[in-house]
Amino acid sequence: MENLLDKESVKRVVKVLSDFDSNLKVEALNSSARTAVDAAASLNCEVGAIVKSLLLRTDDSFIHKIKILIDSSFSRYENVYAAAGHPNSIFKISYKQLIKLTEGIEEDIVLWESQKL
Repeated sequence: MENLLDKESVKRVVKVLSDFDSNLKVEALNSSARTAVDAAASLNCEVGAIVKSLLLRTDDSFIHKIKILIDSSFSRYENVYAAAGHPNSIFKISYKQLIKLTEGIEEDIVLWESQKL
């Protein structure tokens, strides 16, 4: 497999991270981090420490300048892990750094598997 760190999408993440904090590094995994469960297994950590993201798209472009919400339950971990431009690449970041980097708003986010109306 070619070097993941040479992929353009990963290079963009590396640049953002290095501009924010040169101590943050992208890590290439030997196994997939495509899903939160896969990432947790690859990193030998709890699924709750894996940052999940959702990006909304209109007909022909992504929605930018959106409000970023960060689940306050991440605060229970010293570090969390986020995708880095490829299913086999991640980066580790502290909860406070994640808030600062994303300019996110801390919220108590609750997910329901099913909802009755």
